[in-house]
Amino acid sequence: MAAGAGEGPFAALAPDMIPAIQKSGRHEIALHGWIHESLPAVNNAAEEERLMNQAIEYLTKASGKRPVGTRAGAWALSHYSIDIIKKANLLYDSSMMARDQPYELMADGRNTGRRFANTNPD
Repeated sequence: MAAGAGEGPFAALAPDMIPAIQKSGRHEIALHGWIHESLPAVNNAAEEERLMNQAIEYLTKASGKRPVGTRAGAWALSHYSIDIIKKANLLYDSSMMARDQPYELMADGRNTGRRFANTNPD
């Protein structure tokens, strides 16, 4: 599976992009930040959550389907990210790209109930 990860403003500037991705039947619409922000640089849980919710809202409206996964800009999670991903009820994160086989994300030494999935087709 490969994800068509989209930033909100980019999708807004290219409104035909989301229907084209959906029409292919090969990709899903997933989160990739609002403006490809660096989450460690944001360094604020409330702002990170606001940006994610803004992206979820926009992509849900634009695609007709709520995204179920995310990949952080520059593959860089903050120490708030896993809790925000859980709170947003996302099923997976593909930011770390460590293996081809999905595995459980851990936070503070505990399972999070969220999976890492490498969505690269290669």
